[in-house]
Amino acid sequence: MNLIDRVVYELPISDHEAAIGLYVTGVGRCNAPSGVDYPQFASQETQKWSWDKGRILTQFELHFIVSGQGEFESATMGKTDLGPDSILLLFPGVWHRFRPSDSTGWKEYWVAISGDLVHRIVSSSEFTPSDCISVLNRSSGRLLIDSFERLITRVQDDLTTHSAVLSANVLELLALALDAEKNEQLVFFSSNGLRTDRIEDPIVAKTIETIWTRSHRPIPIGQIVSEIPTTRRTLERRFIDVVGHSILEEIVNCRLIRAKKLLTETDLSIRSIAVLTGFVSQEKMRKAMLSREGVPPVEYRAKTRS
Repeated sequence: MNLIDRVVYELPISDHEAAIGLYVTGVGRCNAPSGVDYPQFASQETQKWSWDKGRILTQFELHFIVSGQGEFESATMGKTDLGPDSILLLFPGVWHRFRPSDSTGWKEYWVAISGDLVHRIVSSSEFTPSDCISVLNRSSGRLLIDSFERLITRVQDDLTTHSAVLSANVLELLALALDAEKNEQLVFFSSNGLRTDRIEDPIVAKTIETIWTRSHRPIPIGQIVSEIPTTRRTLERRFIDVVGHSILEEIVNCRLIRAKKLLTETDLSIRSIAVLTGFVSQEKMRKAMLSREGVPPVEYRAKTRS
């Protein structure tokens, strides 16, 4: 079996770094030769996935295909080809998979990022889950490569610290990527897998979109209702008819999906995870996890890491 030449770093995140609002959870480069089995992430638990099953992220990932060709498929875009200088901005909550062509292989860079600032930057851009691919011109591509290399070097210099400089480096990457942005219909998934573009009721589809783009911070149902042209009673009834559970349950489900990811893959404190995933308190998250998982957050973290 051919092996992928790769560099992968996963960063520890403290409460201080999380408070910045933009933090890096992983970064790397990959040179996959033709005919290689892809992906190959046997040593990094958080990067394990397969082409057959694909994956769903709870954070954003920015990928840049430097050379070679391949294919990408997601629940929101369907299948599409990838070529040199392609940018992928992968959204949390969206099933997807990608791989290089057997005949060409490819070289790629990637960074995994999260935080309130990332959500705000992306939500104000024109990148969407249904239009998450752009192509850079060669001069911009060179700038993106240089920025990725600076980020990797900074991480190599100190694997234990997530400095503000790393966050600034990621802002540079995002700025270069957003220069190539495009605009299409926004598509999201409910916690039980319903696609908003296949929901006939536009009010329910808009509610799911609002929940999944804002549930990283406290969002009262009344605030959602204020942005939807209907009453709360009507919205609750129509939401249950389509999705099968209440708006509040959807909000909690969304937050728990993200909280479980952070519990498993980071060393953030329980309090910080509660804040980052939109729970109004650590106790609220504890009760929600006890109700749905049968164990409190501390035990869930220990169980998933054992």
